[in-house]
Amino acid sequence: MKKIFIFIPLLFSKSLFAADINEWYETEEGDYAIEEALHGSMYATLSESVAGDLSVYIEKYDEDKCDGSNEDVSNHEPVYINDVLVKMSQACNGSWFTIFPSSDKGRDYLINEFKVKRNVIIESYQNEYKLLFSAKGFSKSLKLQKLNKLAI
Repeated sequence: MKKIFIFIPLLFSKSLFAADINEWYETEEGDYAIEEALHGSMYATLSESVAGDLSVYIEKYDEDKCDGSNEDVSNHEPVYINDVLVKMSQACNGSWFTIFPSSDKGRDYLINEFKVKRNVIIESYQNEYKLLFSAKGFSKSLKLQKLNKLAI
């Protein structure tokens, strides 16, 4: 009996393949996060806001920009999230520089994109940078985060 093996080469680019296997995970702090797939220097984090709402934060470790002394929220340039322009705010959280949607509508849109899309692409409105985040495991992470929030 002859065995026939068919070899089909993968025709995916490294960055797209990385997004396919990259998955949301629980952090040591109990939030959920995923590493950005193109550059690997930023993270999307699902955590509770000061107001008590769940939100997605885009974060980068940056000791130069965030020396821990200024955690004030200020305006950030708008960004395209999957081709929709969203107003953003920025703040430092310790040594982490963070951007996040400024409005409830923007926050809900970003969360929904992670729920319904395979990937979320964030681009500056001046085409200075592009970030790619996998949505794999996001809905499960959102559900767990909501359950944790409800727990007494």
